[in-house]
Amino acid sequence: MSTDFAKTFRMAINQKHRGSKMDDESYNARAQDWNLLKIFHVIAQHNGLTRAAEVLSRKQPAISLALRRLEDRLGVKLCHRGPGGFTLTDEGIIVADTCTKLWGEIGGLNKKIANISADIRGRLNVQVISNLVDSGLDSAIETFHSAHPLVEIYVAVVTWEVVGRSVLRNESDIGIGPAHQKNPRLQYDPIFLEFHRPYCGPQHPLWGESFEDPRSLANEAFVLTGADEPDELTQFRNRYGLGGIVAGMSEHL
Repeated sequence: MSTDFAKTFRMAINQKHRGSKMDDESYNARAQDWNLLKIFHVIAQHNGLTRAAEVLSRKQPAISLALRRLEDRLGVKLCHRGPGGFTLTDEGIIVADTCTKLWGEIGGLNKKIANISADIRGRLNVQVISNLVDSGLDSAIETFHSAHPLVEIYVAVVTWEVVGRSVLRNESDIGIGPAHQKNPRLQYDPIFLEFHRPYCGPQHPLWGESFEDPRSLANEAFVLTGADEPDELTQFRNRYGLGGIVAGMSEHL
């Protein structure tokens, strides 16, 4: 799946550099009145304005006006009307064929969307830091699995430094961990803010106590998280002298 995402991104970049021709085509598409094309599609399908007015539940003068407006926008004559009956011009045949293809694609859109989840297979590699608890993340995994049940979701617990490095090396599709400075090669989506506090068990002498100045805990022994500790937390500890006495260490909370 990562390859498909990269391919789509490269296609978008290439389109940016295709020059004025792409810009002109994009402008022409935006300038079209799609409702006029829909009316002409019905006119061509039913071989005339009278029947088209009946199908669309519109008055014939309104249908005739829409046809003239479309011809003015395209700068061509789309059909002939007279004693000989209704016929499309060569330009009208081209427009009618285009409309048929266009509305055929639109008509099958719901079916394509309904079937896409069943067509997607593969493996989604996610790396997260330890002890990550968030209801939003749980809901995201549940929603993704419901939409793409054939995709295997592989979740690995790693230290925070490994998260970004693995995504950069394409070893992981998604990495979830703390971030203060952004790498321009990665895309970031904030999930939540995490608050860090020192804590102890109920048998500890300081249980239930509160401190205004973090330096008050400088002489206490800490259990540290080693390589899994974010830089910001390390800087905070060093600023107030916390963790100078180490009681234990574990990279997984």
